[in-house]
Amino acid sequence: MYQISINSNFQQPVRSRKRRSGSTSGKKENSTHKPVGNGFLNHSFHTISPLPPILMDRAKVESSIENNIKNFNATFTADISLSKTHTYPQNINNALNDIKSFLSSHNDNYVVRLVEHKNDVAIEIQKEISINNTLYFIDVSPYYRLKEKKNFSAANLLMSVFSYLFKVCRLEHYQHTFIGGIYECWSELEPEENAVSEIIPDALLYKRDFGARAVNTKNLMAFERRVANYLPSNETEKSLLEVANSFLCFYRQYGNFNIFNTIVHPEDVEDDYNVLTPDEYMSFCYGWTVEPHGEELMYIVNDHLQEKTEIALPCEEPHLFDQPHTIINNFNTLYVKQYFRLLNDLAETLENL
Repeated sequence: MYQISINSNFQQPVRSRKRRSGSTSGKKENSTHKPVGNGFLNHSFHTISPLPPILMDRAKVESSIENNIKNFNATFTADISLSKTHTYPQNINNALNDIKSFLSSHNDNYVVRLVEHKNDVAIEIQKEISINNTLYFIDVSPYYRLKEKKNFSAANLLMSVFSYLFKVCRLEHYQHTFIGGIYECWSELEPEENAVSEIIPDALLYKRDFGARAVNTKNLMAFERRVANYLPSNETEKSLLEVANSFLCFYRQYGNFNIFNTIVHPEDVEDDYNVLTPDEYMSFCYGWTVEPHGEELMYIVNDHLQEKTEIALPCEEPHLFDQPHTIINNFNTLYVKQYFRLLNDLAETLENL
């Protein structure tokens, strides 16, 4: 995989709970509670007004927050308290900042919100899952190289992996991402102006073919059989079998769940163009492992990312502390980290095919 060079002004936003469409099998429905008073995270208050109506009852809010803090402390073995020396609502703001600082000190990046819930207020936290400033681009050109070499068993096995990524994990085909637009622009340049002119015709030629093969259910249905029957003839093919088997085990473990079940889109963004979306940091591509194409593409991608100020990240399910928690679920974190690790292993294998 490749590290992203991100603008130094890149900031993590306060999140909403808007999700991309996708299967939610095995997961609970998103709650309908809503954030109140985002200023609690960003500003120091010196007067009570203006505040949302739910926050106007000082005694009720302070009692609720003290109970939430008690539940948070019990869950995380923390020692947060509601300040008695600051006036309302500054004391609430300080408590939220103390919670955020506590979580940050444990090397976890959380969004901390005050939300309206059941005609009351509650503290909500949501853990963001880092992508480690890494691009996860999966090059499909090795598949066509294997076919040219008439190594059909290896090519078929690889296509089963690709089909799983495309149909189940919803990894985007490059023709539907901004990378496809780069290929189109390059195709319009004169050969002497285009350092990657030799590979562009293939990228455009194979885009429909790859899409048709990846979407073909037969390739996904044959996944298990192809893993079981494949006989590697060298170390590279052995690596291909190992990574294919790892993806098959991953498929068995998580079924149709995919990373888009975990993506949270930033809220309060004036222009969605400023948001780095999942298809911009993970997708299929063509020729990424072939120089100078990979180097040229990386240059353009890094330049593109400098214009981004927000990022749509994978996240854990939000947790409310109006009730005690005995355990914080890390299902999404386990899935996302394993998924990205497998993509990294696949990318390394593709470089050698």
